[in-house]
Parts: sequence; C-alpha cells; structure tokens
Amino acid sequence: MKADTKRYSISVTQDMEASLEAAKKELYSQDSQSEMLRDLIARGLDVWKASC
Repeated sequence: MKADTKRYSISVTQDMEASLEAAKKELYSQDSQSEMLRDLIARGLDVWKASC
C-alpha cells in the first residue's frame, strides 16, 4: 500500500455487495478491489461536490 493512503474498513449490505461484485466483473475486471473502491468513492465525491 502506498504511504500516502489511509486504510478504511466498511460494512456493506447484501444489495451493495451484489452491485459491487457486478461492477467488478463488468467494469473493473483488470483492477484490484481496492482500486475499484477508490474509483467509485472518487466518482461519488465528484458528484457530491458538483451538487453543492
């Protein structure tokens, strides 16, 4: 893990887990799960910032 990253632990619902598994297969098959989650979080934060 890069020195400039911070580790988080999260819990997800079963529905979220199914969606994350589908995203991993369809969009992020070449990426690690951590990279996928970083990308999805960044995209969500971009949407949130744009709505403020």
